[in-house]
Amino acid sequence: MTADSTVHQSAAAYATTPYNDSNPLRNVVGVISAGLALAFNQASVIAGANISVADIILLPLLLTLALRHALIAPRGAVVYILTTTALSLGIAAFVTPDKYDFIPPLAPVLRDTMKQLALGMYLIVGYSLAVTGLTTYLFRIFASGAVAVTLVGITAMAVPSSTLHTRLFYLGIRFRGLFDDPNYLGLTLVSAIAIFTRNSDLGVMRRALCCSVLSVGVIMSGSKTASIVLVAYLALRLFAWVRGNRSGSQSSASPRLPLVLVLGAILIASLLAVRNTLSMLFQGSYAVQRVWTTFSNFPGALSEQGSGRQQAWSTAVEIISENPITGIGLGSYGQVAQQLEGSGTIAHNTYLQVSAESGLIVAVVTFALLFWIILRSLRSSTAVAVTSRDIALVMLAGSFSVSLNNVRLFWLAIGILLFVAASHAKSRIVRETIH
Repeated sequence: MTADSTVHQSAAAYATTPYNDSNPLRNVVGVISAGLALAFNQASVIAGANISVADIILLPLLLTLALRHALIAPRGAVVYILTTTALSLGIAAFVTPDKYDFIPPLAPVLRDTMKQLALGMYLIVGYSLAVTGLTTYLFRIFASGAVAVTLVGITAMAVPSSTLHTRLFYLGIRFRGLFDDPNYLGLTLVSAIAIFTRNSDLGVMRRALCCSVLSVGVIMSGSKTASIVLVAYLALRLFAWVRGNRSGSQSSASPRLPLVLVLGAILIASLLAVRNTLSMLFQGSYAVQRVWTTFSNFPGALSEQGSGRQQAWSTAVEIISENPITGIGLGSYGQVAQQLEGSGTIAHNTYLQVSAESGLIVAVVTFALLFWIILRSLRSSTAVAVTSRDIALVMLAGSFSVSLNNVRLFWLAIGILLFVAASHAKSRIVRETIH
């Protein structure tokens, strides 16, 4: 259902009025949204398909929003998703099988097509929830769930032989939480950290404690990608803090730099003083060793300890070079990669994966649109806009070495940012019309 008039009417209200319902659970949409938020901390591969409890909750949420006339689908985004999906489906069904001489893999093609359409639904839900004002509430529930899962994981480490430890740790050594892939978990935890750092309603100590717990979870996951993204994100936030608010005076911001330098020097000196103790403490931790390798030997980290990123990227580049315009379509990647390189492993890089499946033209246009939405949302400084931007950027940064086609939270954040950009533009039109 499209409702541009609803967006027009809510634009000015969104810019000036935060969501003030002290108990969103009184609302049916709020209850379902809470379940969806918690479910963003879980996903499993079943029969080759990435399935989450969130997908089950998504349907009643869409139905409830529709019944309350609050389901708002951005026309341009919906048309683009349907068009690119149809093109990719046609290529997978007719072009690629003819070129590589194989029968179209029906199950993978249908699976990936449904997955892409489902991600579009998460975008629509994000857009619609931004209108209702429930997005801040949803982010907090999700982040709280991430802390809870991490605390359970830390507790499970005390009993390595338990069933809980087996479920929460990949091969018993890397924390994966309720996901199958520790890398997905790591980036999910970094997104939760971004939410807590932006939540000014919580006290500093509570935010610091939650972020510390989540950071431990990232290290426990042994995800090199998530560790790099976490350090880069915190460094950028620290840089922004040192600069101070744009509205602040230079004199109020300038003392922050010496403070950061002094604290940094103390931290480095402390780590050097206890480095032998830390080395002995974490000597048997495979996950910590993976993270350490990332920063001490980055070239080796790309190929050692089971990553194999270089080979996966090489395969993706070969597929792109053979199909630069059309790509190979949805669901065909595994079979084509197996034929070319003897391995059906995914690209471990979202940009390469999308380019291989959709072709360079569609891939460039898609990522250009995503970054355009993020840039347009920079005009808004609301907590929802800033938090959604952080989540989107964390996921896009992680996309360089992880295929994030299944990350539902990312597409929900993009839907929110799309509404932010649209509402800002409509508010500006209203103001110009009045003046």
